[in-house]
Amino acid sequence: MAIALMKFGLEKARTEIINHPYADFHIGKWWNLSIRLFPVLFVIITGWWFMQSVAWYPETWWHPFEVFSIGTIILQWAVLLVLALVTNNWLAKMIGGSASETDLPVATHSLPGQGG
Repeated sequence: MAIALMKFGLEKARTEIINHPYADFHIGKWWNLSIRLFPVLFVIITGWWFMQSVAWYPETWWHPFEVFSIGTIILQWAVLLVLALVTNNWLAKMIGGSASETDLPVATHSLPGQGG
């Protein structure tokens, strides 16, 4: 979600979607920094947890049925990825169809600095 927000634009998401006129409270610029730091902190904390897992279970850190092993988290992520890939088209149809390139609006203006 953090990466999708960064691609959309953190400032745009904060000012137009979160801080809309009817919002109960407004989020400050600190939110932008928090979202930018999330992927970095995720990698650091997950890496630390992987190292701890190897230290706690040096003989079975790879075992997918050991409660606190790297194997179990990789198995869970793999199952989640397979389920997401298998159900993607079905979920898209349930939500309202697929968005093909012909369904997208065509921009009729040029970007700044591109002329015409």
